[in-house]
Amino acid sequence: QAWAELSDRITEGQSEKAAKVIKLNRFIKLAVAATVILLLTVYLLLPSTTTFTTLPGEQLTYTLPNGTKVTLNAASSISFSASQWDTERKVDLTGEAYFDVTSGKPFTVATRAGNIEVLGTRFNAYHRSGTLRVSCFEGKVSVLSKSNNTVLHKGQMSEIKNNVLEDPRKFNVEKAAAWRTGEFYYENTPLTEVVYELERQFNVEIKINLNSKRYYTGYFSNKDLDEALKLVLLPMSLKYEKAGSTIEVK
Repeated sequence: QAWAELSDRITEGQSEKAAKVIKLNRFIKLAVAATVILLLTVYLLLPSTTTFTTLPGEQLTYTLPNGTKVTLNAASSISFSASQWDTERKVDLTGEAYFDVTSGKPFTVATRAGNIEVLGTRFNAYHRSGTLRVSCFEGKVSVLSKSNNTVLHKGQMSEIKNNVLEDPRKFNVEKAAAWRTGEFYYENTPLTEVVYELERQFNVEIKINLNSKRYYTGYFSNKDLDEALKLVLLPMSLKYEKAGSTIEVK
C-alpha cells in the first residue's frame, strides 16, 4: 500500500513537471516570435542606405532617384537614403564628383568639411584630406562651413580648409572638371595633391619624399602612366624607377 501511494505521488509530480515544461516552452516560443517581429519592425523603419563607389583608376556615372547625374572620380563614393529620398535629398560625398542636379526640391551634398546646398545647377565637389573645394558651372551653389557660408555663381569657386571658408574666386571653367575626360590641370597646386591623384588614376604606389612647400603648375592625362610621370616629375628635376605597380621617385 505504501509503495502504491509513493508511486502515485511520483506520477503526479512528473505530470506537474511536464505541464510546467510545456508552459515554459510556449513562453520561450512567444518571446522569440515577439523579438523577431520587433527586430523586423526596427529594420523596416530604419532608413536604407545606397552607396556608389569607384575603385582607383575608375570613373563612373550614376543617376539618382530624382534624375540627378553624378560622375565619380577615381577612389570616390557617394551614399544616400533611398527610403527617405522624397523627404530629404541628401548625398554624402567622399572624394570627387561632378553633379548635374535636376531642378526641384533642395539638394544637399554633405562632407565632413562642410555642406553644399542647391536647387538646380551643375557643380564639381572635391573632398579629400579634410578639404572641400566647390566649383560652380551653372546656377548658384551655397557652400556652408561650421561657422560661415557663401554663395557661388557660375564661374566661381571656393574652398573650406582647416574649417576656414575662403572668399569666392574665379576659375577656368574648361579645365576645372576636365578629369571627366581623363585630363587633369593644376595651377600652383601642392605636389602632394598631384601625386595622390596620380596614384588614384593609375592604381599605383608612388614612393616619394614629398616637400609640402613644392607646388606644381601643369597637366597630365590618365591615358599613359609614363607620360604622366614625365609631365609631373621632370619639371621638378625628379627621376623615377618603376617596379610593377610601385614607382620610386628620386
